[in-house]
Amino acid sequence: MNIKLLSLIAGAIIYMIFMIALFPAPIAYKWLAPDSIELLGIQGRLWSGRATAGFLGDMEARNINWKFIPLDFFVGRITGKINMLLGDGFVETEASITFGGLALQELQAAFDLQILEDFIPIGATQGTALAQIEHLVIEEGWPIKLIGELHLMELMVAPFIPSGAALIPIGSFRLAFSDNSKLEGTIEHLNGPLETSGNIELRPNRAYDIEIFVKALPDASQELLQGLELMTGEPNNLGFRAFNLAGSL
Repeated sequence: MNIKLLSLIAGAIIYMIFMIALFPAPIAYKWLAPDSIELLGIQGRLWSGRATAGFLGDMEARNINWKFIPLDFFVGRITGKINMLLGDGFVETEASITFGGLALQELQAAFDLQILEDFIPIGATQGTALAQIEHLVIEEGWPIKLIGELHLMELMVAPFIPSGAALIPIGSFRLAFSDNSKLEGTIEHLNGPLETSGNIELRPNRAYDIEIFVKALPDASQELLQGLELMTGEPNNLGFRAFNLAGSL
């Protein structure tokens, strides 16, 4: 291959990178975005821009900013940084998008749990989620690799025995995933009226299995004690009751 042809190929590649990097974000959104995602107030370029608001179903994000690396497009992925406001909280991460899925690195987030009610069955549960995720890979809308922690803070749940009473505080908890080869995590109590330990497993078929051992502490409410007696078995010799929850999403 002669020098002239190599120069032409190199020039064509550089031109393509230049054109992709400067491609207007509003036009790219009209051409490429799936129907499930709606963005408003789009500004900037395809690889470095922002939107004033975005919607995935009823979930709203604001002040969405992105900055990607155009060169990665030629190896079959889109890589860069994304940050946004989510309700009264935020999400920021490094993302790598391929035709097969989505990988997130160094994800930091804080948001109200009610934001997720369209995606997971949380019912009337209230609280705040704090996420520190080192590595997360999602394929077909389901995680296949996960290393990191999720703190569920100041959780409040509906009474186990319907009575029209206010939500019951059950405390704060930490979920930790540390093995990238399998989606098994641990659950532990941080504060509140329930001493808790357990495990959670996420399976490839979008199923989950949660096994928890709980013991009411002296400040547990009468409503919480009644709920534990109703939904768990007899306590063991250390006073812990077993609670299992399995299902699929």
